[in-house]
Amino acid sequence: MKSLLLALIAIWTLSFTSNAQCTASFTFSNNTCDSVQFTPDTLNSNFDYFWNFGDGNSSTDMSPVYPYSANGTYIVILTVIDSNAMCSNSYTSIVTINCAANCTTVGDFVTYPDTVGCGTYFISTAFGGTAPYTFSWDFGDGSTSTLAHPYHQFAIPGTYSVCLTVTDDLGCDTTVCDFVVANCNNSCDASFTQSFATCDSVWFYPTSQGANYDYYWDFGDGFTSTSMYTSHQYTADGVYPVVLYLIDSLNGCSDAYTVLVTINCGNNNGCTTDGDFAFISDTSGCGFYFTSTAFGGTSPYSYTWDFGDGTSSTQANPYHNYSAPGVYTPCLTITDIQGCDTTICYTLTANCNVTTTCDASFTETYVTCDSVWFYPTSLASNYDYYWDFGDGTTSTSMFPSHQYTADGTYLVMLYLIDSLNGCSDAYTVMVTINCGNSGGCTTDGDFVFYADTVGCGFYFTSTAFGGSAPYTYTWDFGDGTSSTQSNPYHQYNTPGIYTPCLTITDNSGCDTTICYTLTANCSVNNQCDASFTQSFATCDSVWFYPVSQGFNYNYYWDFGDGTNSTSMYPSHQYTSDGTYLVMLQLIDSLNGCSDTYTVMVTINCGNNTGCSTDGDFGFQADSMGCGFYFNAYAFGGIAPYSYAWDFGDGGTSNQVYPYHQFSSPGVYQTCLTITDAQGCDTTFCYSITANCVVGIDDNQEESTLKVFPNPTNTGVNVMANQMERIDIYDLEGRLVYTENVMMDNVWLSLDELTNGIYLLHITTANGLLTEKVIKR
Repeated sequence: MKSLLLALIAIWTLSFTSNAQCTASFTFSNNTCDSVQFTPDTLNSNFDYFWNFGDGNSSTDMSPVYPYSANGTYIVILTVIDSNAMCSNSYTSIVTINCAANCTTVGDFVTYPDTVGCGTYFISTAFGGTAPYTFSWDFGDGSTSTLAHPYHQFAIPGTYSVCLTVTDDLGCDTTVCDFVVANCNNSCDASFTQSFATCDSVWFYPTSQGANYDYYWDFGDGFTSTSMYTSHQYTADGVYPVVLYLIDSLNGCSDAYTVLVTINCGNNNGCTTDGDFAFISDTSGCGFYFTSTAFGGTSPYSYTWDFGDGTSSTQANPYHNYSAPGVYTPCLTITDIQGCDTTICYTLTANCNVTTTCDASFTETYVTCDSVWFYPTSLASNYDYYWDFGDGTTSTSMFPSHQYTADGTYLVMLYLIDSLNGCSDAYTVMVTINCGNSGGCTTDGDFVFYADTVGCGFYFTSTAFGGSAPYTYTWDFGDGTSSTQSNPYHQYNTPGIYTPCLTITDNSGCDTTICYTLTANCSVNNQCDASFTQSFATCDSVWFYPVSQGFNYNYYWDFGDGTNSTSMYPSHQYTSDGTYLVMLQLIDSLNGCSDTYTVMVTINCGNNTGCSTDGDFGFQADSMGCGFYFNAYAFGGIAPYSYAWDFGDGGTSNQVYPYHQFSSPGVYQTCLTITDAQGCDTTFCYSITANCVVGIDDNQEESTLKVFPNPTNTGVNVMANQMERIDIYDLEGRLVYTENVMMDNVWLSLDELTNGIYLLHITTANGLLTEKVIKR
C-alpha cells in the first residue's frame, strides 16, 4: 500500500508543474520525546498533503501528529499537490528522536489570549517521571518564567515560538514548543468594507470587531447608527460620504474612516426583483441548509446557486455538503418571470468534523482533601469516556468525581473514543491524596438528580463514603420540604430554580453537606409542543417560529405546496395565491416524544391595489438587557418613507433607528408600520424578550466573567465564579440555547449557531452576568 501511495505521488508530481503557488515547507514540534506535531506553513483546502515520516510510514492528514517507535534520525518529506492550480512541491527536513530509557517526564501546555490580545494565559500539564516538577518558560521575546501557569504580556503584535521545559525531581526533563499569535487589539482601526444587498441598500462591515468597541456610523444622508454590522437603505441616487467613528472603551483609543458610496438605481430598467438567503450548518459542520426569500418583480422566480466550490443548484432551498473544510462564498441569483434578476453573496466557514482529532487531556480540582473532580478538554456527545482512577475503580461519566479511601499517589488515566470520527486518545495525570491533617473527619459524599418526563419531579440518588458507616441522610429540597431517605423522589409544586442540599452524617457524628442548583421546567404532558406562530415578511413570504426551541428538537416542516424544511426558524416564499395547510412535526431526540401541529396560511397578493411597500426591522439588546437598539429597512413603494413604532409597552417612536428602554423584564410585541409617499403601508411584528440585568456591578462583572476567544468560529470558554446556568439569546430576543452548569469553567460549543451576534446570560450564585459573543 505504501509503495502504491509513493508511486501515485510520483505520477501526480510528473503531471503537475512545480511552482511558487504550491508551498510544501513545514515546521514541527515535539509533543513528547517521541511524538511529533507536523504543521505545514501553508494550510489550503485545495491542497492534497502526502507525508513520508522516514520510518516506512506515511499520512495524508493536513497537520498530523506522529509517534515514532524508536530513537534515531529520520528524513521527513512533505509533498503537496494543488489540482486546481496544476502545481506540486516537496520539502524535506530532519527529525531526531532521543528518548532516554530511564526518563519518562512528559509535559504540555495550552494558551488562552486575554481580551486585549497581546496578553496570554499559559496553562501547563506535567506527568510521568517523579513529582514535584519545575517549569521553565521561554516566551520567544527574550522573557522567561518559572511559574506553572504564567500570564505573559507581549510588547508588540506578532507570532512567537513559546517553549516549556518540564523537569522532574530526578532531573529528567522534556521540552515542548508551540507558536503563539499575539493579535494586539490596542490600536483602533475604523476601516470598513461594504456590499450592496440591492441597488440602494448597503451592508457595512467594520474591520475592528469586539464588545470593547463603540460604533458611530454616519451614512451621509442625515441618518446614523450605532450597530456593529449595519445596513442602510438610501432613498435617492447620489454619492454619499459614509463615516465610521470607532472608540475602544477598553484601551481608550479612537479612529475615524470615510468611504464614498455611490447609489445609482436609475438604470435598472424598472427591475425591482430582490431577495435574500440564510444558511445553517448541520452537525457535521460541512453540510449546510440554505433557505431563500424572493420578493419584488413578478413571480414565479427561478433560483441559481453557486456554492463557491464549483457546484451549483436550481432549488429554492437546497442542501449542500462541502467536501473539505474552508471558507466559501456561496451566491444566489434570483430571476423573476420577466428576466429581472438580483444576486446575493455571503461568506461561510465549513468546519468539517471529519478532521477532528481526539484530545484526552483533562484537569482536576479537589472538592475535599480526598475527593477530586475531573474535567475533560473534549466535551461532546460523540465522545465516550473511560476513566481509570488508579485505585481499581473506573467511570464512564463526562465529568466524574472520585473519593479516594487512602492517602497516596494515583495514576489517573482517561481513554477517549470519538464514536463519530473513529479516533481515540489516552492521557495520564498523577494525583496525590494527603488527608493526614484532616482532623479525623473523613465523611464525604455526593448526589445526582434526574428529572422525570413531566419536569417538576426529580429522582435523587446519593453516594456516601469515608467516615464510619452506617450513614444518615438529611435532604433540604429548597422549597421548604425535606426527606431522610437515601434516594428520595421529590415533586416541586411550581416551576422555578431550587437549591437542594444533602447532609450526610456518619456513625461518629462527622458530616458533610453538598448543594446543587436545579431548574424545574414543569411541562405537564406537553413536553413536546409543535405549535408555532407565523409572520408575513411580504404578502407571499412567511416566517415561522416554533414554540419549542432547542438543539434536542428535530423540525420537519411541510409548507403545503410540495416544499419542506428542517430549519428551526424557516422562511418560505409561496409562488401563487391560495390557502395552504402548513404542518410542523416535532421530535425530541433527548426525551423521545413527538408532536404535530397544523395551521392554515392564506396567501393573497392579488388585492394589494398596486402597493409594493415592504420592509423589516432588526434589534439588539444593550448590556443591561432592557434597552434595545432598533433599525428599520424599507424598500418597494415610493420613497420617502415614514415609520411608526409601537413597542408593546405604550411607548412609540417615528425614528428610523430608535432606542427604547423597557421599564421591566417581560415579553413585548413590538410592531413597525412603514408608509411610503403614496400612503401604501406594511406592518410587521416581533416578540422581544427583555431580560433586564438589575444591580450588576460593572467592575465585578469585568473581574469575574471571562469569555474567550471572542469573536470565534467554533466556541468559547466561559469562566465565572459559581455558575449555575448559561442562556444564549439571538438579536431578536429568542432563547437559542440553555444549559445548567455547576462549575466555574465551561467550554461552550457554538457549532450549531449561525454566524452573528449573541447575548450570553450567565446565572451565578451572586447574580446575573452578561456578555456579547460574535460567531463568525
